[in-house]
Parts: sequence; structure tokens; C-alpha cells
Amino acid sequence: MCIRDRMRDYGSVVAGEARACGTHVTWAPVLGLCREPRWGRCEEMMGEDPHLAGELGRAAIAGFTDAKNWSSVRAVAPLMKHYAAYSAPEGGHNAAPAHMGRRELLTTFVPPFAAGMEAGAQALMVSYNEIDGIPNSQSDYLMTTLPRGGPEQRGSGPQPDPFDGYISSDFGAIANLFSAHFVAESKATAIVKYISAGGSVQGFDFDHDTWHDSIVGAVANGSLPEAALDVAVSRVLRVKARLGLFDKPYILDVTRYHELITSPEHEAIALRAARKAMVLLQNEPDTAVGSSAPVLPLDASKLH
Repeated sequence: MCIRDRMRDYGSVVAGEARACGTHVTWAPVLGLCREPRWGRCEEMMGEDPHLAGELGRAAIAGFTDAKNWSSVRAVAPLMKHYAAYSAPEGGHNAAPAHMGRRELLTTFVPPFAAGMEAGAQALMVSYNEIDGIPNSQSDYLMTTLPRGGPEQRGSGPQPDPFDGYISSDFGAIANLFSAHFVAESKATAIVKYISAGGSVQGFDFDHDTWHDSIVGAVANGSLPEAALDVAVSRVLRVKARLGLFDKPYILDVTRYHELITSPEHEAIALRAARKAMVLLQNEPDTAVGSSAPVLPLDASKLH
């Protein structure tokens, strides 16, 4: 069994158990690339190679969606994250700016997400960071031009079928436009910038009243065209309809979840995945510095 098969099995197990308990979106796969080893979240990534991450993402999404069989009881909507270049922050600091040109962005950091779109991902999570001074959560280039089939994506993106899912913010990515990036004069302005650029769903950036009242007020004063709001809402409704949630909104078999999470098949897949994901290191002397002693345990008195 190859790694693609294992990733698909993993996705299928996650989706089956999630759907059985009433969860319809999975915040996976993580398709960033570990290109900054100082960043403290590299363990979330699938490596540093765009092709590898893209192929593993495809396989996981095939499992999550039951190969785009949306009527299946084992299908959920995969949400890819963190879009984009979140894993290459300045100085390795989480959520720090990413400094790169468009060529590097398009040839390195976007392709895994484009592969995920082709495989059937239904959502994107836009990240906290900025790229070359433009916060991701207000970038119509990142949230509309690229995923919706802009000309710069042809040949590397999901053509001829552009991404028709929805975009969610990472928790705080919209609020940060006001509180961290300082490109919005108010919370309401931040929300307008996000939706206008192509966003649909907030990640608990604001309490419900703030989110709701800001949108209603923005439509009323003309800063957010009602047509833009219609587009944002329609993208969420499309995914819900695709999953059949308007026809079957409730869990009909409450015993299925408990049967799945204790099934020998699922436990065997989980154990196999854990074993294959392990990386074992040998505690050998560091010959590069002429040491004859094992590296571990570290001697605190010699650390500088």
C-alpha cells in the first residue's frame, strides 16, 4: 500500500466519523510548506516540497469527499489551510509577514492549494499574515483572482473548473485588519474589506452581533454592495446543498458514530498511520564537533 492509499484511508476515516456526529467541514488538509525551520508549527505541514504536499493533499481530500461522492455518508467538505505563505514568516515568528515575490508565491506556495481544488476541496482558510505588505484577508488577488480562475493561475490552477467553494478566515484574520495590520479604521470596515475581497465566513473574529450588525449597516450605507453579500452567502449555501444538508439536515442514526469510532477497521487504520508517521532518531555522538558523547541528554551548563 502506497502513501497515497494511506492518506486516502486516513481521510475516509476522519470524514466517516465526523459526518456521523454531525460535523460537515473538516479543517484539513494543511497544505502550507515548511520552508522556515524556525517557525514553531512545522509539524503541521506535509513537508517542504510543493508536489509532495499537493499529492498528499489530493489523496486526503479524495478520502474526505469519498472521491467527490457528495451523497455519501462518508463525505465532508475539506477546508484547506493556511492560505497562503503562512508557513514562511519573517524571522520564524508565527503570523509575521511573508516576504516573497509573485513568482515564488505562484510556483511554490499556491500549487498545493490548486491541487486540492482539483481534488474537490470545498473551502479555503485565509491566514493572518501579509504578503509583500498586503494582508491576506483583504487581498482580492489571493481570495478571488487566484482561486476563482484568474489568468495568472492558468496552467497551474484548477482549470477549467475554478474553485466554487467558500473562504473562511483563520481565527482573527479579519479582526487583525483593524487591530494588527491597521489597514481598517473600524471593525465594520475590516469586515467590508474581507467580504469585498472574496471572503464568506468569519472564524469567530467577532461576536455574532458585531458581525451581523456591521454587515447590515454596511449594506445600508452602501459600503458593501448587496450583490457582493449575495455572492459570499451563495458560496456557503452551494456547499451545504452539495452535501445534501437541505434535504437531510439531521443525524438519523445516532448509533453510527459510536460504532465507527470503536470499529476494529478504523482503529487499525489509525494505528497504521501513527506507526508510519513516526520518525526515530539515533542518539549518536556529534562527530562534526569532535564529540564522542551522545547528543542527549543536553548539558545545560554548555548551552549558550
